[in-house]
Amino acid sequence: PARITRRKNIEFAIRVTRALSIQKPAAHLIVTGPPGPHNPRNVTYLAELKRISEHLSVADRVHFLYEHGEGSNPLNLPDRSIAQLYRLVDALIFPSKREGFGIPVLEAGLARLPVFAADIPPVRESGGEHTHLFPLDANPEQVADQIIFDLMGDHQYLLRRRVLRQFSWQAVVTEQIIPLIQPYL
Repeated sequence: PARITRRKNIEFAIRVTRALSIQKPAAHLIVTGPPGPHNPRNVTYLAELKRISEHLSVADRVHFLYEHGEGSNPLNLPDRSIAQLYRLVDALIFPSKREGFGIPVLEAGLARLPVFAADIPPVRESGGEHTHLFPLDANPEQVADQIIFDLMGDHQYLLRRRVLRQFSWQAVVTEQIIPLIQPYL
């Protein structure tokens, strides 16, 4: 999980989420990690991120999993849960300004997720030409447009979305089972 620290540039991901939500109303951002433990200002940064989310009217679309623990205990996801989460999401946005290595890029690659990331050396090295890179000074609206364009051209992504949409238990019951038994009710 990515820790909540200023160098992770999470505010940019929030702005991209705002731009995405205009074209794709189901767009959400999940921030998996807690505030970084080595700098007390990271808690202040989390509060700032929440204010940005509220100001941009996407607070209901930006989820800080850290806050969803029980009682006063923060939620710290085990690696297994992170792997499961990667199977549920559509893409990884990784706008970090600085990284030591960029492990989330590798994790997303193993999960066959498209990666949209800031063009910094560790990401170029770990993701290579298979990562969708954007400059650190990119416009969030342009990044959102690029994400949509790239995902809409990805047949594996489109198949996955179709299966999730048309073959969930709710869809099967609503579209196939209920019409089948409706004449007998």
